[in-house]
Amino acid sequence: MYFITLVPNILIILWYQVYLVKRFGGTPGKLIVGIKVLKLNLKPISWKEAILRYSVLLGITIYGLIVTISSLIKADTQTYNNLGWLQKQQYLIFLSPILYKIYTWSSNIWVYSELLVLLTNKKKRAIHDYIAGTVIVNNNTFNKQNNKLMEQNSLPLSLP
Repeated sequence: MYFITLVPNILIILWYQVYLVKRFGGTPGKLIVGIKVLKLNLKPISWKEAILRYSVLLGITIYGLIVTISSLIKADTQTYNNLGWLQKQQYLIFLSPILYKIYTWSSNIWVYSELLVLLTNKKKRAIHDYIAGTVIVNNNTFNKQNNKLMEQNSLPLSLP
């Protein structure tokens, strides 16, 4: 049963993390709080930046799926089906303990590294922003600055 959900899960993740960021400049949460993902030159991001922003986490996610599939293949179907949802997870971890440890450690190292970098630089860029060459901007501040620039550029030049 789990195998049936793999492709839709990956497609939903890619739609949410890559397509929405490319199309609208952010995920729904970012857009609700009024922030947007842009290139360093403050232009909208392309597919390249959207994919690069999510590439490391996608790799970790795919590794986690491979580990889970590997454990499911080893699992006894009767035993697995008779377990509750928490016991199922514990059973799969029991079947491939080292692979799950690698997955857990790599996930944790990535998340905490992202947080550390985000908290220690002035522009609040995370590692995935450095990888993709992106920056998060406040939509209101960005729009106000853009309007000022447009007004300044549209003023006629005064001649002496």
